[in-house]
Order: sequence, then C-alpha cells, then structure tokens
Amino acid sequence: MNREQLKEQLSSLGVPSQVYSLSGGLPNEQYVLSQEPNEQWAVYYSERGQRSNLRIFDSEENAVQYFLDTILHDHVIKASMLPKKEVSDQDEYRKNDLFE
Repeated sequence: MNREQLKEQLSSLGVPSQVYSLSGGLPNEQYVLSQEPNEQWAVYYSERGQRSNLRIFDSEENAVQYFLDTILHDHVIKASMLPKKEVSDQDEYRKNDLFE
C-alpha cells in the first residue's frame, strides 16, 4: 500500500482527517507520515512542535502499514470511528418514561 491508497483506506474506514497528516510537518496533535529528504519514511506523533514515538522506515510500504496499524489501535480514534446510533422517537419516549 502506498500513501494515496492509505488516504483512501483511512477515508473509507471513517478515520477523521483531523487526527493525521500524510504530508509531514509538525501539526498539533496528529499522527504523521513523512517522506524524509534521505528517501526514508518517518511515522510519528506530532504535538507542540515535537515528534514523539518516531519510527523510521526504508520503504513507503512498511511505513504506511505501521501508520495504519497505529491509527487503528488508538482507542480515541477508534471511538470516533464507531457508527453513531440514531435515536428514534420511540427510544426517546422510553428514555423519558424511565426518568419520570
């Protein structure tokens, strides 16, 4: 998988685009995939202008796979990907019944 395929995969999974960057840099509170000048790939968490949990890869494929695994194992991101349950009028009625 390459960076473009990763972008499509993240979108299809419903991962909010605000939690990651696929173009490097030091965005605040985002997971980052970066192609480094030395032809290596970096994956890290960017917060307050700092890189943390930095991992370096020699191939785009390995970096992309690690990035995807990292995103999908983050419990906060996982929770934001859960489908939202629609509340029906009947559910609302039951809820009101319980609290009266």
